[in-house]
Parts: sequence; structure tokens; C-alpha cells
Amino acid sequence: LTRATDKSFDVAHKEKSFVSIFNKHGFITAWISNQDVIDNSYSNISALANEAIIKRQVAWNISSKKDYSITNSKILDENMLPILDNLLTTPDRKLIVMHCMGSHWEFHKHYPDSFTHFSPICTTRNVARCPKNELVNSYDNSILYADNFISEVIKRVMNKNAIVIYCSDHGEFLGEDGYYGHIPGIQRKEI
Repeated sequence: LTRATDKSFDVAHKEKSFVSIFNKHGFITAWISNQDVIDNSYSNISALANEAIIKRQVAWNISSKKDYSITNSKILDENMLPILDNLLTTPDRKLIVMHCMGSHWEFHKHYPDSFTHFSPICTTRNVARCPKNELVNSYDNSILYADNFISEVIKRVMNKNAIVIYCSDHGEFLGEDGYYGHIPGIQRKEI
């Protein structure tokens, strides 16, 4: 989103992202987040999101904020689709960024039960206690769901002058050398 690299990460804090470039050229920019809260919080992402003209945070269905974490709550990327549908009704040139939950741990909480194609799955919060096959199955189901979500986005812009780009910000460890999830600072092929 910026010119920053792992060798020059400070650039991300000194320059605007490509969102501002689209703003400058007359596009309506929108940021839909299903992950980090769009505000001026701790997140590295919030600064990028706040460059957008339109910002929409998906409302999560949570019963209590006690011990709440977005990565272990039932959050589905399909909940962003109604916001996308609304944004697509205007004729303006636009850039729409959708910050998905994707395949974050706890994997089984980020796809509907109908996407449990591979089983058994891991449902414990302690990832290191999951049998390898259950962990991989849960991850693979989340990938299956991500593929479906991308397909739904493509269907919505199929007959428009549009481009869909999907990219991951990181991978996930599935127990390789005792590593699980995504760990900042560890640079390995899995991440």
C-alpha cells in the first residue's frame, strides 16, 4: 500500500499510501474493514484506512467486550458484501479497499459451518494443542471460504470496468518448527 519494504519500513510512516494517490486523481476512495477498527488506534492499518474518503467498519456480533479479540470472534468476510453493494450503486470512479479477516487464527471462526469441507477441525483456542491434521483442515476450510468470498466480489463487478486484486499481508505458521499463527519479526517463507 506504500513504498515501504521490510528493509525500509519507516517509509510507511512518512508517506501517504496509494489511497491518497487515487483521492488526488478524483476517485471516491472507500475502506471497508472487517478487521482492525478504523480509528486512530494502535493499528498500523488505521492510518492507511483514514486516507480514504469513505470508511466503513463492519459491525461484529459480539455479546460482550470482555476478553474480546477480533481474531477469535466469529467474523465472516461476507458481512462486507452489503457495504460493497451499496458503494457500487454510484457511478463515480472509485477505489474500494476491503480489509478482510481472511485466514487468521482461530480459523474455524472465520468461515461459516457450511464451509467445513475438510474435517475433523481444530476448535481449541490453544493452537499448539491441535492435532496437525485438524489444524490444516481448519486452515484449508478458511482458504476455501476466502476463495468463495473473492468469487462473490468478482461477480459484483463482472460487467463493470473494474479490477479485483486480492493479496495477503502475511501467511500463517501451522506448527512448522513449533511456530503457530503469524509472529512479527520472524521472516520465514511461511510468513
